Amino acid sequence: MRELLDFDVAIEPLGDGYRARVVSSPAGEAYADFALPFTDDNLTILILRVIGSIGRARRKVRQIQSEERRLLEDFGDQLFQAVFSGPVGECLGRSRLVADGRDAGLRIRLRLPGALANIPWEYLHETGYGFLGLSPETALVRYLEMPAPVKPFPVSPPLRILAMVAAPADVPELEGDRRCSGRCACATTTCCTSSGTAATTRTPRTGRSPSRAPTGRPGWSPAAISD
Repeated sequence: MRELLDFDVAIEPLGDGYRARVVSSPAGEAYADFALPFTDDNLTILILRVIGSIGRARRKVRQIQSEERRLLEDFGDQLFQAVFSGPVGECLGRSRLVADGRDAGLRIRLRLPGALANIPWEYLHETGYGFLGLSPETALVRYLEMPAPVKPFPVSPPLRILAMVAAPADVPELEGDRRCSGRCACATTTCCTSSGTAATTRTPRTGRSPSRAPTGRPGWSPAAISD
């Protein structure tokens, strides 16, 4: 897995529309004002259609058919063209060039206002590039700013961590053990010594998530490891 460079986009209310502002990226900052390409009612109908298309695909062959895929692509295209227009889209293009020059990818982090949280941004789609969230060179995540710092949760050492690694059969396998061990160690460096933590990884192959920790290992804390 290549290194991912952060491309942070904050979307803020502005009058009757919104402003997309690149607050951090490999190619500097930028902003562009935009209006959503659909009304609230149209958005509700569109989201229901999107959810319905996914449900039908799952009930059939777990693969989105051409008509349903076009619906998702059209929806994602409208979102992309609205948010990543003008200087923001140009900044994204320059950032991709910088990332390619470093043999890296991009992590697009969306900072969303509450009014836009219900939009399925995971279907952002760029014509000629595809769904951003499915690209090996791009990670698409929602970035939530906490209004207050998270309070420490007291634990008695050793700290036991159970990390789950996704392993879809149709994509290259991740280096799960190495990446999870490294991230767990990095996350606990400031609070634990090396002898005060214990981590293990599990890679489910059947798509079923285990509901409990490994047998004989009570007290393990689950952790999600992502880029």
